[in-house]
Amino acid sequence: MLATIVINWRKLIRRLNWRNWFVELDREQPALAVLAGYTRSGTTYLGRMLSNLTGARPIHEPLNPKEVGEVAFFSERESSSLIENSERHQKALRLLFSPDFAGCKYTNNGNKLVYRQRLYKLVRANHYIGYISDLLPATPFVVIIRNPCACISSRIRAGWPVPDHSQSIGDIAPLLSKEQLDLYYNAENIVERLAVSWCLDNFMLLKNVQNARFLYVSYESLVQNPLREFSRILEHIGRSGDLQRLERELELESGGESAVSYLDKWKDSLGPRDIERVKATLRVFQLDVYYDVDAGMPTADFPT
Repeated sequence: MLATIVINWRKLIRRLNWRNWFVELDREQPALAVLAGYTRSGTTYLGRMLSNLTGARPIHEPLNPKEVGEVAFFSERESSSLIENSERHQKALRLLFSPDFAGCKYTNNGNKLVYRQRLYKLVRANHYIGYISDLLPATPFVVIIRNPCACISSRIRAGWPVPDHSQSIGDIAPLLSKEQLDLYYNAENIVERLAVSWCLDNFMLLKNVQNARFLYVSYESLVQNPLREFSRILEHIGRSGDLQRLERELELESGGESAVSYLDKWKDSLGPRDIERVKATLRVFQLDVYYDVDAGMPTADFPT
């Protein structure tokens, strides 16, 4: 009963947030964190949980050109070299990552009336995440990576097209082998094209693995061992004291259903040939060292 009341109250407050009815305290403080990952990797879930645990204002995908007017001229996967040489792009990014960004219905999906610090959730900036890192030198980053088959299956079920990498591939091409580039240009079907897309985004995200401001978590580990993984994340962003509310937030988030039971749901929609295509693509990009596709779990070599 109490959980239902809390959930309905939060839905009401979210509607007020859509109208920019909220207060930000300590607006000049650096952002609490930036969450990054490939689409359907669990960034929304992680952002919602961290906002509820810490009281930070969640800013949902501010780089979506179809929803956020300030970046309407951006491409879906923008070129890092273009950003580095375009004052127009840089000005937009400085605004989005400043306290002056009021947001809109699409970005403002929090459920509080008073916030401290900002929490950014990004899925379209993976190819220029280094630029954003330089823009926010005092902010920690959390990268979430999920089994590629689960991401691919989720996008297909949602009816979403393959992300467009055409604007950014020119920047990435010098980092790729001929075999990798050939696969990008000649992928045969939507599963293979999505597998390449997953590889390109995570290939760029993993380039920051030596940067101490970047913490890497797998969605599967987050779901199976939330206490351990949220402990790591909250310690990384300097909010270890907020862990005490984790059990309550997990109960509210799940609605009494175990998220673990959904980890293998992708197997209902991807056949053996699809899975083999994904595995072959990961081998070409040398990302199979991080994920065991058959098991749907990260390997021991997954960065922590």
